[in-house]
Amino acid sequence: MRRADLTGQRFGHWVALQYAGSIKWLCRCDCGAVQTVHTGGLVYGNSTRCWECKREAKKTHGLSETPEYKIWGGIIKRCYNPRNRAYRLYGGRGIVVCDRWRHDAAAFVADMGPRPSTRHSVDRIDNDGPYSPENCRWATYLEQGQNTTRSRKITHDGETLTAAAWARRLGVTWGAVEQRLSRGQSFAEAVEGIRSGAPATQKTRARWDYSTSSLTAVRLREVLHYDPDTGEFSCLRGLRQKVGRPNATGHIQISVDDRRYQAHRLVWLYMTGEWPRLLVHHIDGDPANNRWSNLQQVTPAENVSARFSVERAHG
Repeated sequence: MRRADLTGQRFGHWVALQYAGSIKWLCRCDCGAVQTVHTGGLVYGNSTRCWECKREAKKTHGLSETPEYKIWGGIIKRCYNPRNRAYRLYGGRGIVVCDRWRHDAAAFVADMGPRPSTRHSVDRIDNDGPYSPENCRWATYLEQGQNTTRSRKITHDGETLTAAAWARRLGVTWGAVEQRLSRGQSFAEAVEGIRSGAPATQKTRARWDYSTSSLTAVRLREVLHYDPDTGEFSCLRGLRQKVGRPNATGHIQISVDDRRYQAHRLVWLYMTGEWPRLLVHHIDGDPANNRWSNLQQVTPAENVSARFSVERAHG
């Protein structure tokens, strides 16, 4: 493999003078000292000055044992050392360190200030931009997790945030927002849907929404009779036997024209003439009690809350 010519190139405080053999270069430090330096030390940024200057630098800034200095060192390594495990995500992706910080930890600390807490580390505001004073801040790991190439950014009302940040601000669940966005809803529609309790998908809605069914109130009254006081349906033909049987959750199910329906939703259709648009809740918590006085329309969230209240009262 042909050896790269580093003559005249600067590596921190080093300037390469000539090849010295054994994979080393004769270099001159800015202080005037001349010594041989391993090629890897120059190229990977492990050596940037002579030993005397390095000792003086430690005496000058006194940062070598501080967390800020270690963070700065980690930044340099993952941006300039191909052997670093994170190099492909930083230096390999074109991320660089500005000239002011590249060889001066004191300048880095002066611009960034002390690390606020152990939960904070350096975050680049523009994830594709450099490590520089105008593009870096201290941020928690949660905040940084939202500022990666994988994070989904959403612009709403002129402001751009991640889906998780919007969810926290608006008081909704991050997963619910992501689910609705993946189904093609706009962000505004997703938030409004969550708050109103509307189902996210047609598949979810089909479990309890029969608004597209061909069964009408007129047809239902032709084949079944409903008693609001007992909550029971009976057949209008023959011996007028009671119809319906409980499912695994205790809700009564009834078949009409070869299709199975939940009895409490049939009650709503029978009494009001139209299918309920939301969930039908059993006020007393008994899924088999389909008396008209025991039913009310609620959103899914209200249904869960009401069910929890009933269970707590009975507990």
